[in-house]
Amino acid sequence: MFKYSLVDKLRKKIKTKYSVGAWMQLGNSSVAEIISCSGYDWVAIDMEHGSISINQLPDLFRAITNKNKSLPFVRTYTLDPHVNQRLLDAGAAGIIFPRIDNAVQVKNLVKFLNFYPIGNRGIGFSISNNFGNNLLNQIRSFNPFIVIMIESLEGVKNLNEIIKVKGIDAVLIGPYDLSASMKLLGKFSSKKFTSVIDNILFECRKSKIPCGLHIVDADKNNLLKKIKKGFKFLAYGMDTEILKNYYKYPLNF
Repeated sequence: MFKYSLVDKLRKKIKTKYSVGAWMQLGNSSVAEIISCSGYDWVAIDMEHGSISINQLPDLFRAITNKNKSLPFVRTYTLDPHVNQRLLDAGAAGIIFPRIDNAVQVKNLVKFLNFYPIGNRGIGFSISNNFGNNLLNQIRSFNPFIVIMIESLEGVKNLNEIIKVKGIDAVLIGPYDLSASMKLLGKFSSKKFTSVIDNILFECRKSKIPCGLHIVDADKNNLLKKIKKGFKFLAYGMDTEILKNYYKYPLNF
């Protein structure tokens, strides 16, 4: 499993620099290990839209942490605290939460995912603490990396209250869902849409909360452009998208 100190190291890094991670939708541990050895700070396993189940997570997390190169993250599919505690028990260093609309949701997440005295996460033997061998150190040293996704106009409206909640490590914008909620599905160049994105970034920077985007197309120039603009938590590429684009049939008869 990952070293707990690496989570705090990531927190320190994004305060002054930026963090780039990778994204996985396929539950293949060899792919996970290849990605983790490529220099990314973290690798996010997508359980919201990917074809991955909880029982696959331990092997994927082992592959990601095998060379101590990357932290294992997971994008969950629910706000159910019992499910998300299981993701941490399986070995996740951080959880990315989709569809966050208000501060109450975030307060509940922080409460259920952290051990006492910050929260009331249940204590038990699991893969994450080597089945009890590292339990006390885990309780004393580990607070999960919490990323909340803003994907709706409701979330934008409540953004200032959301980012005031202590315990958030980063905000990640979900462009497709956000554009859909604005009735601008996929129109990422729309002035109305870019204005909302700029406002989210501005409010996060003002509150010293790292803000990020997913550069799905694995375009390095686009990534550098977003970093220059001030985004600090960026997902780059996706295994399914890279395979799809690389293996497009090269001949046109």
